[in-house]
Amino acid sequence: MREKKDVESSFLFEICNKGLFLSPYPEKIFSEYLKKSLSPYLLIKYSTKNLHEKDKKKLLRNVKKIADKNSKIGKGVLLIKKEKFEKLKELMDSIKADYRVKEVWV
Repeated sequence: MREKKDVESSFLFEICNKGLFLSPYPEKIFSEYLKKSLSPYLLIKYSTKNLHEKDKKKLLRNVKKIADKNSKIGKGVLLIKKEKFEKLKELMDSIKADYRVKEVWV
């Protein structure tokens, strides 16, 4: 096999989906590749349905501050970098907003 830095992404994709990879340290090869090519993001689905008007506006203002234009995927759905979530989480918890978070790598 080639050097681990030369491993092609299509090869890794096929191995992860359908194959078997025999190596004494497969996690090193895969984790190094993933760190170089992917970043951790959070997919956040939130609802303002059960919030008071004051809390709803406060949440939406903070969402605009934290998330840029491209972060808003749809109504009540955001895709933001993992580092940006802590402030938003504190606010959502304090006003008791209903939200769900899923970690994704993009």
